[in-house]
Amino acid sequence: MQVGCVLAIFGTLAGFAGNFWWVFEAAGSFRVQMFLFLLAAAVIGTATRHWFWATASSAGALVNLLLIAGVYFGGTAPQKDNRTYRAVLLNLYSGNRETDRVLAFIRDSDPDFLVLLEYTPAWEASFAGTLDAYIHRVARTRTDSFGIAVLSKYPFEAEQVIELGGVSIPTVTAKIKLPDGPLDIIGTHPTPPAGTVMFRLRNRHLRALAEHARGTERPLMLLGDLNATPWSPAFRSLLRDSDLRDSRQGFGIHSTWPSGTWIMRVPLDHILVSGQVAVHSRVVGPDVGSDHRGVVVEFSLASRDRTYQLQD
Repeated sequence: MQVGCVLAIFGTLAGFAGNFWWVFEAAGSFRVQMFLFLLAAAVIGTATRHWFWATASSAGALVNLLLIAGVYFGGTAPQKDNRTYRAVLLNLYSGNRETDRVLAFIRDSDPDFLVLLEYTPAWEASFAGTLDAYIHRVARTRTDSFGIAVLSKYPFEAEQVIELGGVSIPTVTAKIKLPDGPLDIIGTHPTPPAGTVMFRLRNRHLRALAEHARGTERPLMLLGDLNATPWSPAFRSLLRDSDLRDSRQGFGIHSTWPSGTWIMRVPLDHILVSGQVAVHSRVVGPDVGSDHRGVVVEFSLASRDRTYQLQD
């Protein structure tokens, strides 16, 4: 127990230095798990009169609680006079062969548009002749884990596959014509920060995303497996520099990876929105054979000249 407390307290503190080393960021990614472990350790320490460990564990648990609790409060004020839309983000996993489960999830969710990651030629072939409602599509297939596609029921005003931050990974941008007005979409999938080089590439990609999003005045949604948790300094910088909001605000942690191991699951899949987008609901999808679970968001667009602010 004492060794576990030391490791959990180290991870709690190391996460604050996540800008400096990818190992520190990884250590700080398990805030929920560290909170639960340290809370249990504090209870056990108190019960067994190990006051030092009880105090240290309580302090560590409190730090993690303060970092995770805020996401359960606030959110955007709903606009009930505008129609609602639904968006889905799903990392398919390039090695997943559970096509029927994926299609069932998409059909049950019935999104107006969806962003699919790890979109391989095999996945494109699997979807041939299916999802007929999504006649507007832009995709870049790859045999590795960085193919991407955006499928929409509504037409595109424009669409483009770009590379951001000098990183050779495709990002899809699309301007969708919804009945209530225009909506800009960014679908992306940065590299996992496993090692110094990949860590720097991921951070460069996120900085470029922030710059790209900041230059958009229309309603905007950014959807992607960002390979960063909400406690990552790089993720917090993305929110700050892009002026986007985390759609999970008011709904909870919503962990998505790894799909099959709930006790170690962390939130890597994100949908960020601009001030002209109100989020009405947000849920995590079922296991569809991927190592990620999908995210489903129901939202509406603000009336002209109105923006939504986070509630206190």
